[in-house]
Amino acid sequence: QLNVTGVGLWALLRKGLVPIDSVVLDSARIEVLALARKPNRNSSKPLHERLPLRLNGLEIGYFSLLHTQATYWPNAPVQARFQRADLSAHDLLISPAGAADSQRLGYAAAWQLLLLHTQARTAGHNLALGRLQVATADQRVQLDSLRVRPVGPVRPGRARVDLALPLLRLTGLDAAAVRNRHQFRADSLLVQSPRLTVTPAAPATPQSATTAVGYLQRLDLAHFAVRDGYVRVAGIAPAPIIRVVKVVATAIHFASTGAPDTKRIFCAQAWTVALGRSQTTVAAHALTLASLRLSTTAGTLDLRSVRIRPPAPGRGQPGSMRVALRLPHLAITGLDAAALQHEGHFQANSVMLD
Repeated sequence: QLNVTGVGLWALLRKGLVPIDSVVLDSARIEVLALARKPNRNSSKPLHERLPLRLNGLEIGYFSLLHTQATYWPNAPVQARFQRADLSAHDLLISPAGAADSQRLGYAAAWQLLLLHTQARTAGHNLALGRLQVATADQRVQLDSLRVRPVGPVRPGRARVDLALPLLRLTGLDAAAVRNRHQFRADSLLVQSPRLTVTPAAPATPQSATTAVGYLQRLDLAHFAVRDGYVRVAGIAPAPIIRVVKVVATAIHFASTGAPDTKRIFCAQAWTVALGRSQTTVAAHALTLASLRLSTTAGTLDLRSVRIRPPAPGRGQPGSMRVALRLPHLAITGLDAAALQHEGHFQANSVMLD
C-alpha cells in the first residue's frame, strides 16, 4: 500500500521544488536476485540530480517505509535478509540545498530505523542480529542480540571472528557530523557482556599499511564502558584469554592532525580496568593471574595470584632462560601512566610484593 498526500501540483507542473505532505509505503517486500554487471551512467550522481521529470527537488514532510521485508541474496560475496524494517524521515529536502545542509543526514532533518531479525553472510562469516534501533533526533543507537560466527574452512591470512554481543548502546551521537564532516561525537558507548574469540589475519604489508586511510578525522566520546567481557585471541603464540573484562574510559579524544595530547593515556583522560582470571604465553612461559585492577586517576595497579611456569623439558629454545614464579600480590601506587606511555618512563611512589 502506497499513500501520497499533499502534493503541490502547480510546482510539479512547473518542475520546481515540489512540496509533499507525506509518503508512506506499507508492507513492501523486496527481493534482489542479481546485480547489474556494470553501473548505470547516472549511478554516481547524487539523488537530487536523478529525480524524475527533471524536477528541481522534493520537499517531503514525512516519509516512511513500514513493515518492509527484504532479501539481498544474489550470487555475490555479500548476502543479507531481514524480516522487518520500519524506516522514517522527517523534513526530507531532496534538492541541492538539502544536500549542502551540513545539519541534515541523507537530505533529512531526522531519521528513525527499526530493524528486526536480520541475517547476513560476508567474508566467511554469518551474522544474526535480533534488533537494531536508530533515532538521529534522539541521538541514540541500540543493538540487541548480535551473533557473528565464522563459516567454512580456515583460510590462511584471513581473520576469523566469533562474537556474541547481547547489547550495544550509543547515546548522544551526532550522526550528521559523522556523515558530513567525518567527525564522531557521542556521549556514551556501552558494550554489555561481549564474548569474543578472534583469530587475527596475517600481518598487513608495509604498502597496505601506508595506503590505508582512516575515515574519521576526529573522535570525541565522553564515556566508554565494557561490562563483563570475555576475550580470546587464537592463532598466535601468546594465545591470551581474558575473563570478566570491565573497562571504563572517560573523555576519549582523537584527531588525525595535530600533536598527541601527552596528558591523555591512549587518547582518554582516565581509564579504569578490571580483569578476572586471565592467561597468556610470554617467551614460551605460561603466565596466569587471578585478577588485575588499574586506575589511572588514582595511579594504582593491583595484581593477584600471578604465576609464571617455564616450558616443559624439551620445549622452548635451547639455552634460553627458564623462569618459575609465584607471586600472591603485587601493588603499585602513585603510578604515572601517561609518562609510561609517552616517555617510556616508569614512575611510581611504591611497589609492594606480598
